[in-house]
Amino acid sequence: MLYDKGALQTLSDELAAHRTALLTESGNLQGAAKRLSVAWEGNEGFASFANVKAKWDMEFGSDVGADPESTIGTMDALSKAVQQALINAFQADGKVSAGFGG
Repeated sequence: MLYDKGALQTLSDELAAHRTALLTESGNLQGAAKRLSVAWEGNEGFASFANVKAKWDMEFGSDVGADPESTIGTMDALSKAVQQALINAFQADGKVSAGFGG
């Protein structure tokens, strides 16, 4: 089986970096939203913010693995699939090598 180990590893690394950045920003948003809810307690403006934040949470996810359909969930699935592809390729290489006595 022909595959580009470097490309798969680069893809895996880039997915991990983007996922980490998205989780960091999501965490920042969650923290800011909590502080804002305290500061704006009883203020009608917070209700509008809460609606927009709920849309963010639905689309991007609020924490790790929250919703497999969210952006974070999709990135988790992609990362796992690329990692599994690398593992499968290495295992296949090992079996072929063993078949030839190596």
